[in-house]
Amino acid sequence: MPQGEGLKLEQARNQQKLRIVAAVLPSGRAAIKRLLLDGEAVYEEPLY
Repeated sequence: MPQGEGLKLEQARNQQKLRIVAAVLPSGRAAIKRLLLDGEAVYEEPLY
């Protein structure tokens, strides 16, 4: 989660405005790749 964005994102989650994009391996392991607030990306996991 981006520094200083926790409260804003928590409130958006409570209002059902926050979505995640996740990648899931065949083994079932998942990782959050992107956070969306009202459909706009607010955080994107950097490529390694």
